[in-house]
Amino acid sequence: MYFWLCFSRRSQLRETGGFYCSWQSASQQVAVAFTALLGLALVLWVPEATMAAWGWRIPLAIGCLIIPIILWLRQSLEETAEFQRMRHHPRRVSEVLQMLWANRQIVLVGMMIVVTTTTLFYLITAYAGKFRCFLERRI
Repeated sequence: MYFWLCFSRRSQLRETGGFYCSWQSASQQVAVAFTALLGLALVLWVPEATMAAWGWRIPLAIGCLIIPIILWLRQSLEETAEFQRMRHHPRRVSEVLQMLWANRQIVLVGMMIVVTTTTLFYLITAYAGKFRCFLERRI
C-alpha cells in the first residue's frame, strides 16, 4: 500500500500527484464495500453448517483471483529514472542505516502516523461492534 503511494507520487507531475495518491484510499474503500457485500451474500445464501465446514474458504479463493491482475500491473509499470539510477548502484546495509539515522525524526513521525491509522482502523472496525454489544447487555 505505501509502496503505491510513494511510486505514484514520485512518478506523477507535481500538480496531479496528489490526485493519483488519493486513488489508494478510494480503491481501499471500494474493496471494503465489496468484501462486505460478499460477506452478506455468503450469510444469506450459504447454510451455516456449510460455511463452517468449507464455505469460509470462498472469500479466500475470490481474493486470490486478484493476484494475476496485481502481477500484470506491476510488470507493466515503468520505473522512474531515480529508481533506475539507484538500482545500478546498490547501497550497502550500513549506508541505509546511516540514512535512517540521519532522518530519524521523519522516520519516527511516519511510523507514528502508520501506527495511529492502523490503531484507529481496528478500533473502529473491530472494537466498536464489541462495545455496542457490551452496551446493549448493560441496558
